[in-house]
Amino acid sequence: MVSSSARRVAYARTLHSGLALPRIRGVVFDLDGTMNIPDYTMFTRMRGILGISDKQDILKHIDGLEGPDKVAANEAIESIERSVIDTMSLQPGLLDLLNWLDRHSVPKAILTRNNQEPVLHFVNQLLPVANYKGAFDPVITRKFKPTKPSPAPLLHIAKQWNMHPQEILMVGDGKDDMKCGREAGSVTCFMENKGQESAALECEKNGWVDLKIQRISQIKDILEGFDVYRED
Repeated sequence: MVSSSARRVAYARTLHSGLALPRIRGVVFDLDGTMNIPDYTMFTRMRGILGISDKQDILKHIDGLEGPDKVAANEAIESIERSVIDTMSLQPGLLDLLNWLDRHSVPKAILTRNNQEPVLHFVNQLLPVANYKGAFDPVITRKFKPTKPSPAPLLHIAKQWNMHPQEILMVGDGKDDMKCGREAGSVTCFMENKGQESAALECEKNGWVDLKIQRISQIKDILEGFDVYRED
């Protein structure tokens, strides 16, 4: 069942806007902490090696660097990303959800601020080993500029899918995901992981969250229970 908190957030937006929730025709997933088990220490390590506070955006900080400093900073965070590849594991219930989406011909995309190497490991190794034969299209990493929280990459996906942004569900566990989804005009779904409580509160305070889930499998409940997805 969809959690009562998810229902409250969803209906609050419906009543606030005066519009019913739209039909969902596609789902865009963040990667780290959304489709895999989160390791938030990775970001702490990145900020530590870059010498920035937890209030500063890692990629924005690196974009502001030049020359050798920028190269070194990119290499440093890529090294940290590679270090957690071997411990990457799928969220419980993810495979069932992906197979359900495939059976209903719902397109899926990955939109992440991660480097390409961990994403390829997830798509080309973790999922096939788990016997998943479906695909994500497109797969957008931080090579796409601007990155989340800009709505640009999500709008790019909507254009590629020939969909209105309102027809897309943006699923993620961070502020960048929710702000990106809200500014694009999509339906947003926050994955409530332990350690992200302050991020969840900030996202709700800013009005970026439509739905909240504690398990990735609840996406199926949302699409069915809210009658958001329906076949023609």
